[in-house]
Amino acid sequence: MQFFSHPAFFVVLLVAFVGILFYVRTYQGRKRGASFPSLFDTPPPQPNVALSRRNLEGIGTIEVPSGPEWEREGNEFYNPALGMSIIIQNQINGFSGREQAYLDSYNEVNLRDAPNWERGPEQLGQIAGHVAARTSGRFHNGTAMLTRDYIFFAPFTTVFFQSRVPAEHADALALTDYLASTFRR
Repeated sequence: MQFFSHPAFFVVLLVAFVGILFYVRTYQGRKRGASFPSLFDTPPPQPNVALSRRNLEGIGTIEVPSGPEWEREGNEFYNPALGMSIIIQNQINGFSGREQAYLDSYNEVNLRDAPNWERGPEQLGQIAGHVAARTSGRFHNGTAMLTRDYIFFAPFTTVFFQSRVPAEHADALALTDYLASTFRR
């Protein structure tokens, strides 16, 4: 019984209570994308491409291209015939609840890295009940390129699913949409 009367017990109890309260207030409902519409009104059509399921940094899984036409190095996938690249990255942070601010910052980085990048349509929403964003754009680096990125927000982690494709193969962005739609928790 001495343990319960020790001052450290009350400090630990207070810290645990504050931590739980912070977690519930910050992530309750946001984790499930409760306040956002689905990013897909109807499921994108499944492409005729070999696929495999890949872990997304502990927040879920997603399908990625796996056929012989795709070169893979780590989390980067490249199709030489299409000139298309798909990259999966993650960043440790705490942006859950501030998705629009993060999306604006993300687009500023795109402008910094590709000065001719033009911001296209974007939308905050959810995929499989998880808060996510879709952003598109274009740039010209000698070849007219299109971008389509999906950003998955989770407590303390943001995962990027990015694709780049020459404008002449714009229809290949349907693959990006399909792959993003396969995200599962």
